[in-house]
Amino acid sequence: MSAKHLLLAAGLVAAIQPALAGTANLGALSVPSTTTIADSTLASLSGSTFTDDFIFSLADPASGAAVASTYDLVFSPTANTFTSQQLGNFAIALYQGTSSTGTLVGSTWQTSNVASNLPSNLTFADLAANTTYDLQITGSVAAQSTAAGFAGALSVAAIPEPGTSSLMLSGLLAVTAVARRRRA
Repeated sequence: MSAKHLLLAAGLVAAIQPALAGTANLGALSVPSTTTIADSTLASLSGSTFTDDFIFSLADPASGAAVASTYDLVFSPTANTFTSQQLGNFAIALYQGTSSTGTLVGSTWQTSNVASNLPSNLTFADLAANTTYDLQITGSVAAQSTAAGFAGALSVAAIPEPGTSSLMLSGLLAVTAVARRRRA
């Protein structure tokens, strides 16, 4: 095979190259917690698409801690880390399980123009402990890109069970009643 044929074959492979992917296993996230997720290496994918998967689970609270039945997951993009002119067709989705075999929990943000549509927070509600999740971020990188990337904070917070709120309210009322009796 001549060098010309090798170059032609390499060019064809590059032209039909599938989306490149990166996977980060964040492990079990404690509740509450905040974790930074980022990908600053997207410039190397100039002219291609990308898929980044952030795999994690939510740890059960320590024994004796307030127990919640569900949790909220919030992704807060860091505005100055989004190289907005370089990224397009950006989407964020959350899967229970992995993106290839799991169930779509929610897809909160899809945009072709990151510069004018960067949200302050993306929230996924009612997640369960001891369950594996995959936060998948996809998009395309502009041709001739010299810098492309994103970053943000991934926060987990417990949602109190309904009984917790009513118990706290009744305790507050009892303390108020005792304070009023002492003044009288």
